[in-house]
Amino acid sequence: MLEIFLKFVKLLVSWKFALICGALLCLLAAASSFINYSKAHIIYDSALFILLWVLFSLSLTLYLVRLLRRRKDLYQYSLIILHSGILIVLIGVTANRIGGFDGIIYLLEGRPQTVFLYYDDTEGELGFTVRCDDFKAEYYENSTRAKTYKTLLTVIDGDNTLSSTEINVNRSFTYKGVSFYQNSFGIYPNPDGRLLFASVLNGIRQEHRVIFNEEIELDEETTVKIVDFSPALAFKNDGTYYTFSKEVMYNPAAFFEINRLGDIFFQWVTVRKPASGVIDDDFSLIFHDFWGVEYTVLSVAKKPFTFVLYIGFVFIAAGFVLIYLPRIRN
Repeated sequence: MLEIFLKFVKLLVSWKFALICGALLCLLAAASSFINYSKAHIIYDSALFILLWVLFSLSLTLYLVRLLRRRKDLYQYSLIILHSGILIVLIGVTANRIGGFDGIIYLLEGRPQTVFLYYDDTEGELGFTVRCDDFKAEYYENSTRAKTYKTLLTVIDGDNTLSSTEINVNRSFTYKGVSFYQNSFGIYPNPDGRLLFASVLNGIRQEHRVIFNEEIELDEETTVKIVDFSPALAFKNDGTYYTFSKEVMYNPAAFFEINRLGDIFFQWVTVRKPASGVIDDDFSLIFHDFWGVEYTVLSVAKKPFTFVLYIGFVFIAAGFVLIYLPRIRN
């Protein structure tokens, strides 16, 4: 039994064994990039990945001890610094896995939330409250391709309320070590949603926030109300219209019933084409948003030991420099 154990230790000390374990870990990590990010935990939490991680860490540690016992010269010191850096990175990643978290949070406009979802669909507590005050997506002209999308986020922590912060695809936000990143978005039926539009009549502009079929009197001769809504309105060549998506607000549009000077007529007004709301020279409608029905999906992450990774990367860089600098000089 002792002989088997000694052979196993000898195998662990081998740099070839460490190299094989490290290569297999890299292959598994590369494989995770080909699947949905939310499913990557299946690979990282697998018994094979954890076993390889432990064996690689043990092998690296024993190899480092072996280096420390050798006669020292510049090359040996370079190897010690390099392998110490790799080990520090492994420790930092492990510490972040144990002491941090990764997940996503779904936020419907106007509704506060205190929990997020781990990627295995179990719930976790943020420790404070977040609220999406507004979500906006902008698209390229005549396209359903998003140019940018952004979330206006408010943090409520006890009696402390932070002013709204914008999060977009290029801008994250961190509070108490928890980072939020823009991930995705969509729409969800919400009876508390409000239709936002403006009216301009005889040079007077008014802003409105209404529900369906709520009549607004603009003056003694003009009333309007919204009787229908489409998240993605499109028109055919014959003038008929249709909704080409019910999941994303590609081209949100409100269907107005207009009573003007005793005449009742209907008109679609879209967000992306403001000219669709021009009724006549003195009267126009501008549709803004159906607030409260869009939700934003934010990635959330807490990595309290990321600084350890940076220390490890500095050691690795220093080790490589010390190894190759003498060769470059020669």
